Amino acid sequence: MAVMIAEIIISLLAVFGLYAAVRLLCGVLFTPKQLVDAIVIESDMTEDEIVYLVWRAREGSFDGKRRLIALLPARKLGSEIIETLLALGVECYQINDTEGG
Repeated sequence: MAVMIAEIIISLLAVFGLYAAVRLLCGVLFTPKQLVDAIVIESDMTEDEIVYLVWRAREGSFDGKRRLIALLPARKLGSEIIETLLALGVECYQINDTEGG
């Protein structure tokens, strides 16, 4: 009985593994180039926190080659945050500071 339960569990894991592999392959091959990952930076962050945030965002995509953009409010445009982001290959864009839009 225990052997049969173990074989059922192994079979389920194998099916899940096959599904995950096919989904990963399709995601790599057929993901549109227009799809990007975005980081919104609203509070003051240190350089180490920015590097960690970019690392986590790149970790989320399988190949790490998806475009990564950062959205910053206008008050952050003159800070060293932008220099760090640009050095890491992240595109930076300004967003409005107003609430609700």
